[in-house]
Amino acid sequence: MTPENFAVIIENLILFGLLLWLIYGPWQNTVTDITRQKLFEIRDEIFDMAAKHDGISFDDPAYQEIRDFLHSMIRHAHLLTWPRFLLLALMNRNEASGINDLLADIKSEDARNAIREKMRLAIENVIGAMVLRSPILLTIGMLATPIILAIRLIDRTNLDRWYGRIEKPIAREISHTVSLPA
Repeated sequence: MTPENFAVIIENLILFGLLLWLIYGPWQNTVTDITRQKLFEIRDEIFDMAAKHDGISFDDPAYQEIRDFLHSMIRHAHLLTWPRFLLLALMNRNEASGINDLLADIKSEDARNAIREKMRLAIENVIGAMVLRSPILLTIGMLATPIILAIRLIDRTNLDRWYGRIEKPIAREISHTVSLPA
């Protein structure tokens, strides 16, 4: 091995080490902080709805459960990873989802739809954080994005139906994951 080859190997090892440090250090914290901030904003919007008595009030059990659910997602945002998610999904696969039951308890249809949309955004943010925090899923996502965009351009209806089929089970499992005791 020549000294030049040895130097290239050492440089690559140092760069690989720096990349790993970046991915498992500041990147993880940044993604978690951004996710928490978005969840805080969603929680605040629902709080504002209750403060204005816009179809829901602070005394409403549905509001209290949804607030606790969001607090739990905020508190455990750093723990929600794909391996943990899959393990908890396997452990809780027979339990029913509580989010839809909570939303059904809201009397105002406008408030129910607004909160349903906010909860969907919250769950999408958590799923996005799980993907962004996983180097493997991030790479797969970057490679799959052009394919998904092409499919979406060709046949939007089938992709939306497919997305709807996977979104509900993921939302159900996230609700189980974050409702576990701390």
